[in-house]
Amino acid sequence: MVAIPQLNADDCAHKVALFLCEPSYKNYLELNRNDSSEDSDICWRDLKRDVHNLAKLYEHTKQGNEWAIKILIKHTSDLDGGELEDAYIALGESIDIKPGLLLLEFKEQRMTENQFMQAVEMLPLSFVDDKKGTLKALESRKRTILSIKDAGLKRQKKLAIKVLNDRITE
Repeated sequence: MVAIPQLNADDCAHKVALFLCEPSYKNYLELNRNDSSEDSDICWRDLKRDVHNLAKLYEHTKQGNEWAIKILIKHTSDLDGGELEDAYIALGESIDIKPGLLLLEFKEQRMTENQFMQAVEMLPLSFVDDKKGTLKALESRKRTILSIKDAGLKRQKKLAIKVLNDRITE
């Protein structure tokens, strides 16, 4: 058996920087190298430590980048407070760009039902005092989810629509 060297902070900083500059499959794999060790958690801590890094991750997620979405979902349970809310906002906005991706991640059990429901209904803070805008955004997200044709996502689609309908009728 070959021993795999542990990452040091410099390795992680480099991998995080590469991923945030280009959140690709290759850089995703590099960031999550040897998932059985603590390496990916060490690199996550390096990413999370810097608010600018988190902001970049959220932005890539909002733009529907599959690899940013996967990283964020994997580590959502490590977030709390405002960071967690920002993560759910970013994941929710990703639905508007690539609607089937978040539903697929939930189907493949990469996120809990509660995490999925939070992401589906979460909107940016700019909607807090804008009831009309909130309803319009929720209705738009609902139409986007209804447009998903993948029959394999039927259960996830149904739950997402229920969450949105519940929020709309509040």
